[in-house]
Amino acid sequence: MNTFTAQPQTFETIQKRYALHLRDCRDHIIEDLRQSPGTAVLTGYFQEGKRIRALLTFAAASAIGIEPRTIIPVASALELLHGASLIHDDIVDEAVERRCLPALHVRLGIGPALVLGDYLILRAFTILQESRHVCGSEQMLAALHTLNSYAQLCCLGELHDLIPTGDGNPEDEYFTIVRGKTASQFAAAVTLPAIAGGGTPGEIEALRMYGINVGIAFQIQDDVLDIIGDSGVLGKPVGTG
Repeated sequence: MNTFTAQPQTFETIQKRYALHLRDCRDHIIEDLRQSPGTAVLTGYFQEGKRIRALLTFAAASAIGIEPRTIIPVASALELLHGASLIHDDIVDEAVERRCLPALHVRLGIGPALVLGDYLILRAFTILQESRHVCGSEQMLAALHTLNSYAQLCCLGELHDLIPTGDGNPEDEYFTIVRGKTASQFAAAVTLPAIAGGGTPGEIEALRMYGINVGIAFQIQDDVLDIIGDSGVLGKPVGTG
């Protein structure tokens, strides 16, 4: 792994560094969704958003010497998976707004929203395979397996949130949910480029732990904002997750 001198950096600084890659990721997703009249309705939801998972993907790629532009399909796949989780979350939470737009189930109905969310999950795996030109078949299989594993963890985290066991410490319950729902996505974001790009086991594990910890910190902050945040800034009603 490359050696860096640690320097404090704001989110905005890192976002600016990868602005062109984030734009290309957004355009890649929107172009793909426009291929079908049935999925074109989703393009508005991917126009906005911080694309934090994509940003982490590009930063992780750079950290181990991979040109970020070559793993745009990886970043796009993760954003599609995240988009699916938001659609399903909004249905579960009965949220009415997402990214300053009506939630998809409010706009189209629960049935179409469920199907479109499912489609995004499946499409993520197809998009991920577009990165096969930068990795061998063995690495591609490992990347697909990793995305599948983290997607399952995300679902289990959501399920744990909906059906809590009630027999444990509330703090432990909370972190179990957070590791599944959010930290798993962040871990995928930083490990997938390393797996696809041939990173060493040590690099992959270090990135995985980093992703988990950043994901936990992100979710704690998000939960605090759900209590004290401003809906105009959040792009959704306060308290909707």
